[in-house]
Amino acid sequence: MIKDYIYLKTPKIASLITQINTYRDLFEKIPKLPHIQENLLRKSTLKSSLYSARIEGNRLEMTDVEFGGIQNREKREVFQIFDGLKFARSFKGRTTKEFILELHQRVMDDLTAELGRFRTEPSAIFNTAGVAIYVAPSAQKVPILVGKWLQFVNRRNSNLCDIAITHFVFEKIHPFLDGNGRVGRILMNWQLQKLGYGFAGLISFEDYLEQNRNNYYSTLAIEKKDITEFVEFILETVAQSAQKVILQLQKQEEGKIEDILLPRRAEILAIIREHQVVTFDQIHRRFLSVNSRTLHYDLQDLVRKGLIRKRGATRGSVYAPK
Repeated sequence: MIKDYIYLKTPKIASLITQINTYRDLFEKIPKLPHIQENLLRKSTLKSSLYSARIEGNRLEMTDVEFGGIQNREKREVFQIFDGLKFARSFKGRTTKEFILELHQRVMDDLTAELGRFRTEPSAIFNTAGVAIYVAPSAQKVPILVGKWLQFVNRRNSNLCDIAITHFVFEKIHPFLDGNGRVGRILMNWQLQKLGYGFAGLISFEDYLEQNRNNYYSTLAIEKKDITEFVEFILETVAQSAQKVILQLQKQEEGKIEDILLPRRAEILAIIREHQVVTFDQIHRRFLSVNSRTLHYDLQDLVRKGLIRKRGATRGSVYAPK
């Protein structure tokens, strides 16, 4: 099926590849502070997870998921993609059928009946009017097509354009009844990392895809053999997302203090700003797995940085934003 598609090496493609390589070179030269990068990595992974879910119709915003909270179906969708991304980034082997099925199991747990296995029945993509706009290959062909897809993905000398092609073909194979987009985007994220364009996990291209969802879907719906337009769109997605990473890192020294806090301290600060007056016991109830001494140290650090103030000096003391 991969051989069914071609793309032209247009001036736009050449320009976008040059841009992406330039951003990668810049990324390597920018000094990185570990605690800042850890915070940015968590935010970037959460952003990728949220926007991948939003592409599929999830309505949550970043503020709904940034600090956890009560889990409902939409939040579960986001955090299961988060788990899938973390699993993929830690996976060091070749792309295999078992790897893809494991991703599906993590991402779609409790969200689909056919969990962690390829579909065994026909599938199609429908538009909002309920009309089938694409009929996927028969279920009997899925294992064979996935096998050929894996051969292409695992061959040597892959390039950025190949990543676009493999994403296009994976979605056309439509190996699952549900979860193809979510799993496909994690695979694309992982392929970028393997090819050396992962930007240490800080790139979040799903944000751009969600903002340009109509272009994403329309180029995925191309029926002709020439998919140059889709390749250009994916390269544009990577270039725009890489540029965002560079701008983030360049501003890391001149940003607000709260932008470089460790994740738990950032969450404590957000809780205090939301409730205005907070006791230590309220903070402790939110972080039951963290010992009291560590939480006191977190609060002292926020006080030292001038982000919050402590009122009172006894057990009845409270914390408020500055």
